[in-house]
Amino acid sequence: MRTIATTLAAVLSLCLGACGGADVLDTTAATLELRVSGDGAQTRWGAYGAYEHFVRADVLANRDDLEGAASEMREALAGDPDDFLLRTEYARILTRLGRYRAARRHLARAVLMEPTAQTAWVALAELREAQGDAAGAVEAARHGMRVEPAEPEAARWMADHLMEEKRWEEAADLCRGILSVDPRDLEALRCAARSSLAREEYRAARGYLARYCRGGGTRAEGLISRAREDLGTDEEEEWILFLEQLVEIDPENREAREELIELLLGRGMGSRAVAHVRSLGDSGCGDQLESRRRASWLLEAGAPYEARAAVLESIGAGGAEPETSILLARTEIELDRPEVALVILEPLATGLPPDLAAKARTVLSLASRAAGEEQQGETIR
Repeated sequence: MRTIATTLAAVLSLCLGACGGADVLDTTAATLELRVSGDGAQTRWGAYGAYEHFVRADVLANRDDLEGAASEMREALAGDPDDFLLRTEYARILTRLGRYRAARRHLARAVLMEPTAQTAWVALAELREAQGDAAGAVEAARHGMRVEPAEPEAARWMADHLMEEKRWEEAADLCRGILSVDPRDLEALRCAARSSLAREEYRAARGYLARYCRGGGTRAEGLISRAREDLGTDEEEEWILFLEQLVEIDPENREAREELIELLLGRGMGSRAVAHVRSLGDSGCGDQLESRRRASWLLEAGAPYEARAAVLESIGAGGAEPETSILLARTEIELDRPEVALVILEPLATGLPPDLAAKARTVLSLASRAAGEEQQGETIR
């Protein structure tokens, strides 16, 4: 009986105290339900029908169609009015709509239905935060952590709140606590990465991010760019492994793949780099700038035939840009065809900007030397 009394006291203080007289607790009813007006719950559709409405509400809420989501949740509650999770999620939608009084009413009923489940307490924390009551929000979240300590939802909310207040070490402690129970908790991994970055513990942050992305996390882009800071040469191999995992999870992540190519080439891992250059796909006819980037990587990786093909594919009816011709000449030298390189470079003798002219002269010198050596070899033979 003492437990029931304690629960009721908590409900009254956390839910009803801030709500005014409109929220009435009917303590005479055997079901301990609140009198709730405005549900529109007339027809019982059954649990399966309620679930269908709940799913539709979730889709609409993710599209920010909150009125449509609220309508679907009313239908769901009409089918299963005693489901505390449905009532909690409806309250969350009402909170987003700014209908705080109605949200409090539904949360009060949800808490009475399942007083030892923390979900409704977290929703109450969200409601109080939306109303600008930070202290009350923290109180609700802490109560949620007490009633169901094995569940991570309230601890996640609290960790996010602490990070907003820049209390990084406290947030990290909470995240580590969640991860000690469930090492694959994505939100806790993301939280731990954020707090590590704030403390400039980049290596730890990269470890958390690797686990987050490996587990399927998709909200890491800003964190990844910050985690690149202070990357020592002794850490490059683990960062390469992380980027390879990232592009495997998200093949369209071009930024990560290009950084990976640069790192692989810098460590002399040409064959691995070539595989990722191929994964970027063809640059297409006319995109000579992109083709030059790909061809330069391929040349550095020791794949001159592919480099030459990448350059030629990009040259359209308008002909090659001067820098493209210079790069094409370089590929011909690598393919032991310096005479072809000389033919390509001959029209570029005049009219180039100084930087390109210097580059052309360097390649021309290489081609002339290679052609001379080849000619000398023919004479000896």
